[in-house]
Amino acid sequence: MIKTFPDYLLFPAIIFILFCGIFSYSHLISVDLMEARNFITAREIIESDNWLVPTMNGELRIAKPPLPTWLTAIAMKLAGTDTNLVANRLPAGLAALLLLLFLYRFTRSYGGSPKTSVAVILVLSTSYMFMHMSRRGTWDVFCHAFMLGAIYTLYKATTGADKKQRYFIAAGIFMGLSFVSKGPVAFYALLLPFLLSEIISGDAKKYLQHWKMILVSVLISMSISVAWPAYLYLSFSEEFKAIALKEVAAWSDRHVKSLFWYLQFPVMSGVWMFFALPALWPPHSDKIIGERLPSRKIISWIIFTVVLLSLIPEKKDRYLLPLTIPLALLIGGYVSGLMDSVLRVGKSFVAKWIMTFYAFLSMVFLAVGIAAGVYYFFNYGFSIYLALIVSASIAMLVHFISMLRIGKTPDLVYVILAFALLTQASAPLTGKHMKPDNFMEILKLRNSARLSVCEFYTDNLDMKVIWALGKKMQTWDSALLKDLKDDHKIALLIKRGGDSVTSGIDSGQYLILPDEEFIFENWQLFLVSRLPVKARQGE
Repeated sequence: MIKTFPDYLLFPAIIFILFCGIFSYSHLISVDLMEARNFITAREIIESDNWLVPTMNGELRIAKPPLPTWLTAIAMKLAGTDTNLVANRLPAGLAALLLLLFLYRFTRSYGGSPKTSVAVILVLSTSYMFMHMSRRGTWDVFCHAFMLGAIYTLYKATTGADKKQRYFIAAGIFMGLSFVSKGPVAFYALLLPFLLSEIISGDAKKYLQHWKMILVSVLISMSISVAWPAYLYLSFSEEFKAIALKEVAAWSDRHVKSLFWYLQFPVMSGVWMFFALPALWPPHSDKIIGERLPSRKIISWIIFTVVLLSLIPEKKDRYLLPLTIPLALLIGGYVSGLMDSVLRVGKSFVAKWIMTFYAFLSMVFLAVGIAAGVYYFFNYGFSIYLALIVSASIAMLVHFISMLRIGKTPDLVYVILAFALLTQASAPLTGKHMKPDNFMEILKLRNSARLSVCEFYTDNLDMKVIWALGKKMQTWDSALLKDLKDDHKIALLIKRGGDSVTSGIDSGQYLILPDEEFIFENWQLFLVSRLPVKARQGE
């Protein structure tokens, strides 16, 4: 027997789960290379006030479309700094929230009930890859959020909705916004697999019947998509061509993996992996999902996505983000089927043991969260928010035990809420045990008025270091010293152990001293200046 979550607590629980899945503790994740590039470009947009021609470390940056970077720059401007990771990542979180809104509306149009549609968005919001990418200030979540909006409005327009023209126009706008977020990526990885699943399911006719309005959508999309690239091509034609060729070449010669590498995709759903595996077996999922959602069509959508992604030699984990969308549809429909039909669960050995497994797994989540919270209190002090989380976890654990003792199985919201509470109870402790990235200590240099007038050099340009420093850096070359003015100093930042970089400096002409104010664990800062004229002349 299924124990239904109380209706009066359902909406607050959903809001809390979405907050945990998208926004909470986003500052704990270290800045990766792609984020650093985005943050530097956004910062330099603000500094130069040039929004059409972005730069990165002072050089033209047109390898990525601008919309996510513009939104990041706006967030930085509102926050008054580019070092606030919560603010920097807020646009990505809002895009993830928009994606969930579109997914809910699409699931309703796709045949899902309100209950099934809520299950779908809760599953996606707590899937590993979605949780990870919604906390990353990069381009991926933006392009797929807008493309899912295009899929929803396109599907709505072709399935008997009123005011079709508005939906077709909206579809064109969303496709254009997706393109200016990450080029054709979402067209290939999200829209094309969806359309192929529609065609193979015999629904091509409804799209052909509306070919004129679809053409309007395409024209609207193209007008939005080509505006910024056209401006750049006219202004920087040679650089534009070179970068375009470089990006295309990267698809085949960087991060090359096996053709079968993406078969790991069920793992990207995280805690839902054990629901995903049986749900992907059509005879079984047809029986469980029933009429709630078109399971065969969703499975074909998933298969087409895997195949199309696998055809591209360049492969990365985050490229599986669009796959999590139809996978969440499938898992959400599957779980709803398990919950809604107790008799069917009783007849299915697989379904029975999956539900039992997740009930006990939820109890483990709660117990681990309580233990993590108590450990934090004893070792790091009291926190009101953490105390509330631990109290809620204890109350839920007691409730779980009482449910299982009388033979009741907690429904989906209980399970997801247990996982959400675990993330909130464990994150503070995880933060205490995480060692900051070595480049984060460079943030201290930003506050030095003495160093603000110095040009910075390094032996190895690293975009994460440049973001942390907060200003442009140049690659070190001792030949540059010949242009150094007598009253100027330059700052040389190198990793510890890289003293050989300074050995090429002529000590008879230049003074090189380690900075005594800033002593880092992983870096060495040297100040280089010309010796006084008398000293150079040997007087």
